[in-house]
Amino acid sequence: MGRAHSAMRRSPRAGPDMARAASCFAPFLALLAGCASAVVPPADPAEPLCVYVIQNAKHFGLILPRDAGGFVEYGYGDWEWYALEEDSWSDACGTVVWPTLGTLARRESHVAGFAGLRLRYPAGAALLPVEAEAGRVRGLLRGLDERFARGFSQGFYSARYDMYFVPDAERFWFPHMCADETAEWLEELGCTVSWTPIRMGLRVQDAP
Repeated sequence: MGRAHSAMRRSPRAGPDMARAASCFAPFLALLAGCASAVVPPADPAEPLCVYVIQNAKHFGLILPRDAGGFVEYGYGDWEWYALEEDSWSDACGTVVWPTLGTLARRESHVAGFAGLRLRYPAGAALLPVEAEAGRVRGLLRGLDERFARGFSQGFYSARYDMYFVPDAERFWFPHMCADETAEWLEELGCTVSWTPIRMGLRVQDAP
């Protein structure tokens, strides 16, 4: 996996056009406000393991423990916007209004315990604990590692995010963004996640 990605970029797009982007997003603004799903962890999981939902600004992902020690964060997004950093306002419409190539992002943290993990993230990032059954956690992590490996030969490291990015077959657009993908992972762990038409956030609640 390479550590540079300039060769993978498309030809530069037009410069930012704030008015055009604003008019594109206008139909969605009312729906976006407050569209967060409630996440209810499973009650009394057998052999519980703690995972963390990470919220950094508007981005959501999941941090899982590795049996060998340390943690791994997985995130999901749009390949061009997130991985290739083509994130000007003029790029925004095409990113969300029709399906585009997705990306899976990964960060390994070789630290011990939550205190060490917390130091890896800025103060503004929220790490929300969720306890789930150990077998489900390991199964999800195995599946994500395999999914990441499928795109490994086309991936690269981003110094901006301190993460490795690979292209992903799961298409990105407004009905399926980072919070939606993270919600699916949490459901695999046995969590209940409330439905919303456009999911812009996740609120972790106490287990019943």
